[in-house]
Amino acid sequence: MTPVYHEKKDITVEVVVDWLGGWAQKVTRFIAPMVTAAVVGTILWQAPEALSSQVGPFEGAVFPWGGEVERFYLSLPLFASCVLIMLESGLDILKAIAGVPEPQKSHLLDAEG
Repeated sequence: MTPVYHEKKDITVEVVVDWLGGWAQKVTRFIAPMVTAAVVGTILWQAPEALSSQVGPFEGAVFPWGGEVERFYLSLPLFASCVLIMLESGLDILKAIAGVPEPQKSHLLDAEG
């Protein structure tokens, strides 16, 4: 069975976009990061409320030096990654506005297989 992946690109189904032509490629170049930014923005918008409701220690999670980990700290990686995703979405939109071309996809295998 062959794995499905794109090198340096998200896994996508581009059949419809390729069929519709260049205008669809330009439109999806803006829509995808805008939808991503909206979803991640909603998560970040709810972050203060989510963090304030997470009180008390998380049983079973302890620091190497002792002491239990507060529930609050277990959510921080989620919100940190959301900030990074939001920044990347903004960068993708700016690159589209500036006319920086998208990396071209290649469905060919390199010589190493």
